[in-house]
Amino acid sequence: MPWCHSRHSPVSPFPISAGKILSPPTTHKQCLMLFRNYGTMMVQLMVGSGQHRAVFEMHKQLLSDESLYFRKLFAARPGLNTHSLPDINPATFVFVYKWLYGNRKSIAQFIVLGRINCEQEGIRAMLELYFVAYHLQFTLIEDLAMELLGNGYFHSDSYPSNEDIERAYNKTEPGSALRRYMARQFQQKILTSTAGPSLGELHGLLNRQPSLAVDFVLQSRGVLTNGLWRTETLTVCEFHAHPRGDPCPTDLLTFTSIDYAYATGRCDVPDM
Repeated sequence: MPWCHSRHSPVSPFPISAGKILSPPTTHKQCLMLFRNYGTMMVQLMVGSGQHRAVFEMHKQLLSDESLYFRKLFAARPGLNTHSLPDINPATFVFVYKWLYGNRKSIAQFIVLGRINCEQEGIRAMLELYFVAYHLQFTLIEDLAMELLGNGYFHSDSYPSNEDIERAYNKTEPGSALRRYMARQFQQKILTSTAGPSLGELHGLLNRQPSLAVDFVLQSRGVLTNGLWRTETLTVCEFHAHPRGDPCPTDLLTFTSIDYAYATGRCDVPDM
């Protein structure tokens, strides 16, 4: 069944069964490449809990190269061969797994060319992917999720729900790219709301999330067009996790123009 039409967990176009063990590619060519790049030291990641748990067998060096979380974990416990991530949905983590083992272009193209718009389903998928990448410190995947999330909101012509904004503030630390993005979008919601229940709900959100009020002010620097913040014209790189000024493959691209970049492979590392 196509991902967009599934009524089950919407977070992955890559099917995964509970209890399944996923291992790296096993063709001769792929094994040689993985051996040269990452050696043979493996770890089994127990992702999820209970009947929904799945096992991902992965190269330690690959995880260390891409994630500060795992780099610190393996440095502190070099003999570790199993590790549990009970609070992560396996259907979300499979995005990470596929990305790390070479399906970088296909994931981006699948989501962007499908316009991530099974709309709200696709947007929720990218939020979940962002949270996983953020907490496990996969910076490149965090940036990918941020790019696709902004692209999804723009093309579905919608703002983040109050629930999504609140989750972003509850699940990330001050200064995160997602908080900065949500603060910008919140400005739009305030400016386009009229007096009534919706405006009252926005004020209630500010009261519950004092950090949002601070970011609301800090993010008030920008270009006003007809009295509205044009968030779609902001460069994607503004919402990346890497330090400002670092070289970026999305340099000067906006959430409007990034479509073409993904479709042509402009922003992707080639598949293995």
